[in-house]
Amino acid sequence: MFRKYHTRPTFRQMRLDNVSVALKLLDQENVKLVSIDSKAIMDGNMKLILGLVWTLILHYSISSHLLEDGGQDKTKKQTPELRLLGWIQDNVPELSITNFSQDWQNGKALGALVDGLAPSLCPDWESWDKVIAPEEIIDPRVDEQSIMTYLSMFPKAQLKSEAPLKPKSVTKPKACRVSGRGLQPKGVRVGQVADFKVDTSRAGPVELEVHIKGPDGFDVPVIPREAIDDIYHPDTVGKHTVDITWSGEHILKSPFEVDVGPKAGPQLVRAWGPGLEGGMVEMSADFIVEFI
Repeated sequence: MFRKYHTRPTFRQMRLDNVSVALKLLDQENVKLVSIDSKAIMDGNMKLILGLVWTLILHYSISSHLLEDGGQDKTKKQTPELRLLGWIQDNVPELSITNFSQDWQNGKALGALVDGLAPSLCPDWESWDKVIAPEEIIDPRVDEQSIMTYLSMFPKAQLKSEAPLKPKSVTKPKACRVSGRGLQPKGVRVGQVADFKVDTSRAGPVELEVHIKGPDGFDVPVIPREAIDDIYHPDTVGKHTVDITWSGEHILKSPFEVDVGPKAGPQLVRAWGPGLEGGMVEMSADFIVEFI
């Protein structure tokens, strides 16, 4: 049970008691309170009060929105900042967004996020030169907390029925995502299966083209196994170039250069996975080591 509060606080002590009741409630809600008490609020300590406001935004606006849909245990252990950043990266795969400051000042990230959540609402965001609204986003004086607070509203945003959707005028080759040891700079050897996957779900309905050239300049056959799964069998030591195009344009990071090594000895070992290509702080970096 919560303590009773004064409905008509006329004296300072009564007001202090009311603020203490509110802080006690926040404490029971697992809101982390640091160096603030009822006296600091009553005395108008602006630094501590603004710190409390930011803590409330982190807890009730950012964290709660992203955790209501469930999520993995590792996601729940992340800071609210990393949780929000990870959610944005999942919804805007065509851009490399790593912060809440510089990456948002040209407007493209905002347009990409809107179009990612509501396809065809901002289909031509890649051609934007600047943000029209909200214009505060392009002000270099705006801090990360302001941008995070604004972006924290997006996870629960819903598209209105009367929203002015526009047909996509172009495909988005940069929205394609690839994975697999067949595209890693090193690790593939002569005689091994070099496999990779291309996810085109966000790019648009256009046929994917893959061309591989060996170090001698000749084409290396590409064998499609599934809709998004391809393999090739390098038989020459040296640099192989993998060109992946979508609607005639290279996808992100294409062309890929793969340095194929000599055939392995009696004990064949290979390793692959996203954990060997890059990672993010406090996120698991998985990879596989296989002995043949």
